[in-house]
Amino acid sequence: MTPYGAPLHPLLVHFPIALLIAGVVAGFVASFPKLGWLRVVEMVLMAVGGITALVTRQTGEENAERFMSAIRRSGASTDVYETHKLFANLTIVAFGLLIMFRLAIWGWFLLRDKQKLAELKNSPIVFLGAIFARAQIVPVFFLVVYLLGALVAVGFLSATGYYGGELVYTYGIGIK
Repeated sequence: MTPYGAPLHPLLVHFPIALLIAGVVAGFVASFPKLGWLRVVEMVLMAVGGITALVTRQTGEENAERFMSAIRRSGASTDVYETHKLFANLTIVAFGLLIMFRLAIWGWFLLRDKQKLAELKNSPIVFLGAIFARAQIVPVFFLVVYLLGALVAVGFLSATGYYGGELVYTYGIGIK
């Protein structure tokens, strides 16, 4: 709840949507030649989006306790709420797996090139540049798997938003 008594969930829900979708778009665009530097942007957007998704989910849980009687009174089946909650959890899991998959690929390239990187430790700027350069490398097979997974994750995110919208705009949950 805000200091003014308004629920936090509707205020926060737009952040993970925007950040996670922007991360997926950055990941897709980074697939084009000479745009690999966007991989770092993608990982930052996805990490921050994942954190905001967890916070938003928590505020949704707190709101659910407050609005459950309104859900029952509105004629809305609790199935709409449960479906919204299910897709929210699937969204968090899917994006969490995407982030871990991306970090695993990056980590594998860092381990593979450990010897080359060790030689650069005397020059911190070059060393950091080399580490970020490894983030840009994604083999085609992994890229296809990642982008397909991203499409599934965005589908879960869209379904979450759809059912949340149903609760608010069809059944008036949370509207005074």
